[in-house]
Amino acid sequence: MLYRFNKRVRQSGIMAEARKRRYFSRPENKNKRRKSALYRVRKVEELKQLRRYGKEPPRRGGRH
Repeated sequence: MLYRFNKRVRQSGIMAEARKRRYFSRPENKNKRRKSALYRVRKVEELKQLRRYGKEPPRRGGRH
């Protein structure tokens, strides 16, 4: 009985579909991407300016 069930599930393709969808993530919308890009650009410019003045904030995390 279990064999029949497994066979039907396999033939229907339900498991293959579930595996495909498992790690799917929706792409971000354009406005969100644009905002995050502008934020990164502003942060980089801010850090450059702080470095020029010798007031660079301490690094957080990462490797030492």
